[in-house]
Amino acid sequence: MSQEQDSDQKKIHGSSGCWSEMKSVEGLPREEVTMLQGLHDKVREAAQEKAGKPFTALEPLQFATQIVAGTKYCILAYIDDKKEYVGVFIIYMNLTGDVSLTSFEEHKANFDIRFTPPLIPSTPPETKNNPDKK
Repeated sequence: MSQEQDSDQKKIHGSSGCWSEMKSVEGLPREEVTMLQGLHDKVREAAQEKAGKPFTALEPLQFATQIVAGTKYCILAYIDDKKEYVGVFIIYMNLTGDVSLTSFEEHKANFDIRFTPPLIPSTPPETKNNPDKK
């Protein structure tokens, strides 16, 4: 692999073992969004079981990747039609293409949707010092 190809690979997936930066799906080529949606489809049942409820939507918003023995995907997605809740999915795809859900977290969508792996949501400024607001 040339240095240029290696650099391009790192821009997409990050360095081996490190999480890439969270990226918006907005503006991604259709095939990449379709691939992320396909990962969601494969783990939807397991995630709904962890959430204890069905999802009425599954719309990817942001994602990051981590190269391990395969690839881990951290995907932030709306999980309801009203866009009130987001799910944070950690999905693992091994070297043979098998996909599994590693973890799932659900959050209200009323916070600043910016995640830094290992998945710590930013707190909106108005709730940081006001315990009455949630």
